Amino acid sequence: MGNYVTSCTFAGKTLVIATVPSLDTLVCHAETKRFNEQAEGLANTQVLVVSTGLPFGQKRWCGAESVEDVVTLSAHRSSEFGKSYGVLISGGPFDQCLARAIFVVNDSGVLTHVEYVKEVAEHPDYDAALAASLAIVHDPISVGAGGFSDFFRCSRSFSRRTIC
Repeated sequence: MGNYVTSCTFAGKTLVIATVPSLDTLVCHAETKRFNEQAEGLANTQVLVVSTGLPFGQKRWCGAESVEDVVTLSAHRSSEFGKSYGVLISGGPFDQCLARAIFVVNDSGVLTHVEYVKEVAEHPDYDAALAASLAIVHDPISVGAGGFSDFFRCSRSFSRRTIC
């Protein structure tokens, strides 16, 4: 049935969460590859790339692209993650896919950075996401009483090092 990822899965780590429509599009491909390159140098930080793609497709893509330092997660079984984070696309060619956005959650589970990319074909501000993941944020963004969402589905079981 697969492994479900919750807020406890990465407890104590800073998270860079990138939501993308599909790993098989040019911008999503480039974005995930870039975060994979940057992830290696980030101490106590895990980069998650979330799409509505199927877990076996994500696993295939990661293997073909040698992506090993980010975790790909699938939200294909439920639209709750997309709705909760405001990234579920409704209508058009990307209907029920996730919009491109970046969320940084500090090691205490507090959302500290958000970027909703205006056009799905545009890249996010990589430097801002990286800076937010490295910074000590004194004014975190409030996400309400519910805190960090538990609506991820993992594309691969976890081992000594969480990889794609």
